Parts: sequence; structure tokens; C-alpha cells
Amino acid sequence: MQPLFYPFDRQSIVIPGPTASQSSIQFKTEKTDTKMMSNAPVKLDNMVAVPLESFFQGLKADVDVYIRLADEKFVLLIRSNESFDHEQLKRYQIKNLTHLHIRKEDYSVFIKRQIIIAGIVVDHEQISNKKKTEVLTHTASDIYKEIAELGINEETYHNAKQITQHIANFIETQERLTKIFESLSQLSDEIVKHSIATSLFSTMIAKQLGWTRRETLEKINLGAFLHDIGKKELPPELLKKSRDQMSRDEVKEYESHPYRGMMILNSMNTVPQDIVSIVYEHHENSFGQGFPRRLKDMNIHPLAKVVSIANTFANLTIKSHANPTPKKAPDAIVYIELTMGQPFSKESFEALKAIVFSTKQKQSA
Repeated sequence: MQPLFYPFDRQSIVIPGPTASQSSIQFKTEKTDTKMMSNAPVKLDNMVAVPLESFFQGLKADVDVYIRLADEKFVLLIRSNESFDHEQLKRYQIKNLTHLHIRKEDYSVFIKRQIIIAGIVVDHEQISNKKKTEVLTHTASDIYKEIAELGINEETYHNAKQITQHIANFIETQERLTKIFESLSQLSDEIVKHSIATSLFSTMIAKQLGWTRRETLEKINLGAFLHDIGKKELPPELLKKSRDQMSRDEVKEYESHPYRGMMILNSMNTVPQDIVSIVYEHHENSFGQGFPRRLKDMNIHPLAKVVSIANTFANLTIKSHANPTPKKAPDAIVYIELTMGQPFSKESFEALKAIVFSTKQKQSA
């Protein structure tokens, strides 16, 4: 049997998971009494929008879930401990519904459940890699939104660490880039999509380099996931521009985001300096033409060298406002090598090149 993990799947399945009580999380379809729904006096500023893909058919909610009918009008759709059923959505006749809403104060509870589900899915042998990628990317997206809404603190940092550990575990069984690209294309938030892609690519490069220490892989995975955390302090309209569209002052402001990210993480006092260095140096390159410090190869942190090229590879291959026509992975390698002059660590570039062309050979075989 192939379990499905789309938000509206009707298939019942029970998956044992490593929860604190060693109990099972049950995925089963239940009908919820729609009479229990009522208007909720809540304000938009107190709510967090959550993609439909983050809700699983038949799984009980840990928090109250709302549907938005107007700017300041929300209706309670699912009470805590009730099961999600997509049939409930039909009564509102909302076209192109993409998100439900959760109270901001409940969001951390919701995230903890999502992390548990992601861990169960990754470890489950009967679930396809495609479905695992979908669950991981959507959970990582939820966590990045948590950081954006609530800021970086011990709890949100811990949640980011947990999901990147699940990503690292998944990469151990994932051989092809194509499924990753397919799943990432479903995400709408560009910073989230880019951060997840950079995390995945960085881990794959590290493993290709023969790095096997779990602590090292976790650091590079988490550092890559958080590498653009400084962008949360930049104007949204600036982030939609390509570099050649920016004024000199805008370029200067944009180039401040690694420093801003470093300061954000250093403010916690518990983040390992290896991770801080990744965030601070992810735009440096071997030629000394990067930013913000124009470091040359020998002065760049070894983990940052990997994330630097993974970051550029993600920029070239993932669709965004700044890159509306992304390159295919092999074309991106050629572009880095010939057009950019391959300004990155030689070892990291060769590792990425091996991954890309190994994937291409397997597809054509």
C-alpha cells in the first residue's frame, strides 16, 4: 500500500512515531459537526496564514483553525482536537482557497506537531521520496514563517534545527535532484523556497565531498536554511529586484543582509559560531569579489564555501522575481564555470558538478 500525504487524501493509515509518549499518530477520516463552527472575534494582526498543504485529511488539530471570509472576518473551522475534513470547506464556496489561519499564540504548538509528522514521514519506508519531499518542504516553509512572524529565539531556532535534521536524514536516501525541484516549485514564498533549496543542495554537496560527521552535516544544513535570515530586515520591494535593477544605495543595503543575519544569530548567544560564519560568509567567493568582507578562499569558513555555491546554484535554478526563467541544473553548472569563471571553492564546485551530471545520467539511462 502506498500512503498518500496530500491535504485532502481520504486514505486511512496509522503510522507509529517517536513521540514523547511513544504513542501513535492516527491518520483517519472523521466527520466534524459543522454546527460547532462559529464566528470568531479575531483580528488579522493576531492571525498566521497557513497553506492548505500543511493540513492532513483526518488528522486531529492541536489548535483552533479558522477560515478567512474578509479582511477582519474569520470563522472557526476546526476546534482543537477535532479532525480536518476538506468537505467542511465546501460550505463556504471560496474560490482558489489556498490558506487557513491560526492564532499567532497557537502557532508554535502547530509547528511542533508538523515537525513530528515530518519525522514520521521521513522514516516511513512505504512513503515515496516525492511525498517525503513535499512534507519536508511544506513543514520547513511553516517554520520559516514562524521565524518571520515571531522572530528568532530559542524555540524557533530549535524548530529550525529539528526540521533541518529531518532534511539531512532524507538526503541520505535521495539521489535525484528532479524530485526536489518538483516539490520546491509548489512553494510560493521566495525566501522560503530559496532557503530550503540551499539547505538541500548544501547537504548534498557536503555528502559528495565525503563529509560524514552528523554534527557537521547538521551545522551546514541549518546554516544554509538560515543563511538569508538577515533579509527579514530588508524592505520587501527591494528583495523583488534583481541586482542590476538596484540603485547604488539599494545594492549597499542588500549587501548588508549577511551582517544583519550574523547579528541576529549572535544575539542568542547559543548558536554555534560555525553556523554564524555560514550566515555571515555565504556571499563570499574564492576570488575575493564577494560581500560583505571580500574574503578570499583561504579566509572563508569551510562550511560557508559549500553554502556559497549552493546559494548561487539555487539562485540560478529556482524561479523567483529576480530570476523568472531559471536554468536547468546542467546549464547552471556551465554558467557558473564559463560565464562566472567558477569563483567558488574548486572542491565544492566539482562535488556539485558530479551530483548534477550523475543525476542527468541516471535520468537518461
